Amino acid sequence: MAQAHRRQSQGNEVRGSGQSLAHRPRGGMMRSVGRSDPPAIQGRRNNGSTPLANDDTGKRYTSIFQFLQLCNEAPNIVAREIQLDLKSFQKVVLNSQKVGESNDDMYKILLILLKLTKVGAVQILSETFNSRSHQFHCKLENYVRTVKSDKEFKTTIELFYAVLKLLPQTWTFLPVKHLHGNLSLPLSSSSSEIFRSLLSAYENEQQKDETDTEDDYCEYKNTSILPLTSEINNEMYQPKIRANIVEGPYDSWEHYYDTQFKLLKEDFVASLRRGICDYRKGLDVKEISDIRIYDNVRFVGLSFSTNGIVLTIKFDCTKLRKINWEHSKRLIYGSL
Repeated sequence: MAQAHRRQSQGNEVRGSGQSLAHRPRGGMMRSVGRSDPPAIQGRRNNGSTPLANDDTGKRYTSIFQFLQLCNEAPNIVAREIQLDLKSFQKVVLNSQKVGESNDDMYKILLILLKLTKVGAVQILSETFNSRSHQFHCKLENYVRTVKSDKEFKTTIELFYAVLKLLPQTWTFLPVKHLHGNLSLPLSSSSSEIFRSLLSAYENEQQKDETDTEDDYCEYKNTSILPLTSEINNEMYQPKIRANIVEGPYDSWEHYYDTQFKLLKEDFVASLRRGICDYRKGLDVKEISDIRIYDNVRFVGLSFSTNGIVLTIKFDCTKLRKINWEHSKRLIYGSL
C-alpha cells in the first residue's frame, strides 16, 4: 500500500467501487502535471485501404495527412479511431498551424466532422466547437469565406446544421454569418433548403442568448466551483456558456465575470467528464488519457498544517511497482 499526503483543497478525487479517478486537467483552474501519453498506436489496415490506429501497440496518428485518410471511412470507424486517439486529434487537427493550408484539406476535415454527427459523437464535436479550439475556428472562418463550389458549401452547411441540432450551445462558434458571402454561387435546390433551415436554427439560438437578463449574468455567484455529479457523469451534458467576446465590449462587469467563470470551469471539468464517461463505458484504462485510476483507495485521516488541511490516503500499488513515488509527479499539486 502507498500512502500520500496532500492538501484537501488542492486535489479532486472521485470515489466509487473501491477505485479512485484522479483528474489530469488540461488547463484553466489547475495546470496539467505529470500527464503520460497513452501507449503508441500501430497502423493496421481496414479492408486493405486506410491505415487505422490501434492504441495497444505501434504508432499513433502524428500528422494531418493520417487524419485526412479517415474521410474515406464509415462514420462509426471515424468516431472510434478519433476517440482512441483524441489527444492527437486535438493537437494535430484542432491546434495546428498546418490545418487549413489548403481548401481541399479543410473540406476533408469537414467531411470527417460531418461523419461524426451521423453517429452522434458529441464528445469529439464538443472538443471541436468550443473556446479551446480557437486556432481551428480561425481556419474554419477563412475557409467559409472562400468556398467556391456547391459541393463544398453543402458539406459546410450540413455540418453546421447537424452540430447545431446536437449541440445548440455551439452556435457561438459556428461562422454562419460568413456564409452569406457565398450566396452568389450557383446553389442546388437541396443546398438552398438546408441553408434556410440552418439560418432559422441559428437565429433561434441567437435570440435565446440575446434574451439574457442581468439576473442571468449573475448565475456565477450561485454556481458550484466543484463539479456536480450531473456535470461529470453524463457525456451529453452541455453547460450554459457564452463565447468569449474578442471584439467589442461586454454588457456589464457581471456579464464579463459570468462568461469567464463558466468558460474556465468548463475548461477544467470537460476532461474530467470525458475520463469518467470513458471509464464507465468499460474502456481499457490504457485507452483513457484524461484520468488516472487507483485501486482500493482509502481515506485514512485529516490533519492540519501551515499550508492548510492535509488529507491522508492509502491505495493499492500492485500495478504501479515501477513508479518511483519519491520523485513522481502523479500526486503533486495539479495532478489530482
